[in-house]
Amino acid sequence: MISQEFCFVAVTITLSAVDYICLMAYDFHGDWDGVTGHMTSLYAPRNARGMEVTHNVHYAVNFWLQGGCPREKLVLGLAAYGRSYTLQNAQYTGLGEATDGPGRPGPHSGEAGTLAFYEVCSTIKHGGKVVWLEKQKVPFFVNGDQWVAYEDLRSIHIKSQYIRDMNLAGAMIWDISLDDFTGVFCGLGRFPLLTTIKKSLGP
Repeated sequence: MISQEFCFVAVTITLSAVDYICLMAYDFHGDWDGVTGHMTSLYAPRNARGMEVTHNVHYAVNFWLQGGCPREKLVLGLAAYGRSYTLQNAQYTGLGEATDGPGRPGPHSGEAGTLAFYEVCSTIKHGGKVVWLEKQKVPFFVNGDQWVAYEDLRSIHIKSQYIRDMNLAGAMIWDISLDDFTGVFCGLGRFPLLTTIKKSLGP
């Protein structure tokens, strides 16, 4: 296992060569885990143990800050997509439930285990239950045996406020083509996630 001291040395060397660090603070979880989990939790879930303590945005940000990264160099990465799973048993829909692999591909993105934000909007319109994880400050939804972790306007706004509160350099999004660029799917105007970031970080 790589030591924290080694990582801090690597951070210091990297910082001397770059203007910004774009922190990919997503994909903390996915179908590769074999159980449900949110890929962009802002904070760890209650009673977190082991690696669960580290698999969240707040831990990742503070790791870089403690390693010597100036706040004005650290750009927080935000996700415009969801990670989907196929549940082994559709009756069990919480975190850490067993899965049978990735969720079904979206009709446009075509990749199992991933849905563009606009596909998430369309899927929710066809039914299912949306759940807000208060401790982690993120949503997920369930429809039958499909379990999807994603970001919505509320969670993106909270993360944008976090960027301001932590005095970080700003935000990046992965990626802009996965937002609702037409405004048709979500009914929230064009680029609703990007617009929320802009409004939240603006003057």
